[in-house]
Amino acid sequence: MSEFLSRPYEGFARVEQSAPRAMVSLRGDLGSQAMAAAVSEVSGCAIPEPLRLTQAAQDDDRGGGQTSGQSGAQHGGQYGAACLWMSPDELLLLGPAGTGPELAARLTEALAGQHHLAVDVSEARALFRVSGPAAREVMMKITPADVARMGPGDARRTRLAQIAGALWMEREAAIEVACFRSVGAYVAELLTTAARSGGEVGLLHPAAT
Repeated sequence: MSEFLSRPYEGFARVEQSAPRAMVSLRGDLGSQAMAAAVSEVSGCAIPEPLRLTQAAQDDDRGGGQTSGQSGAQHGGQYGAACLWMSPDELLLLGPAGTGPELAARLTEALAGQHHLAVDVSEARALFRVSGPAAREVMMKITPADVARMGPGDARRTRLAQIAGALWMEREAAIEVACFRSVGAYVAELLTTAARSGGEVGLLHPAAT
């Protein structure tokens, strides 16, 4: 059973609590070679452009588990590692569940001597997914971000009604939503209410007549 949603909610879009992922907040000079090298080494991702995300190349060999001693590209790629732009001096790195402390420690080691801060925030965040052809219309109800223009590879730090949050798209027709865990129940209710059948807007995905 998920912490905030006992089961996926099926409205005019699907709302569910996402599986746990490691989440590491990384601050520093995003334009430095040292930062680019550290992020690539640890996660297999490139530094994203503003309002964008990058993903590690997928490992074709999926047999057997990767060990923590293997390269960042191998370790992260198998599990869909991603790097999100959050602000001019902040990134959010995503990795396999349970690896947050390791990722933060490896970043700290790789950036030794550089002005930076790497913090595991995995347990402080809740993750949700809104999916389906009308997923963008759900989010358009609750955030000022220009969700209509978003596509795979886009990321936004924004507001979700009355609270701070972030959203991004790693694939088409699926929007990932992150918030502070302390307001997870509020966001779960917010998303399911916005996705309730009968509340379709029909702006981007006209309802069948």
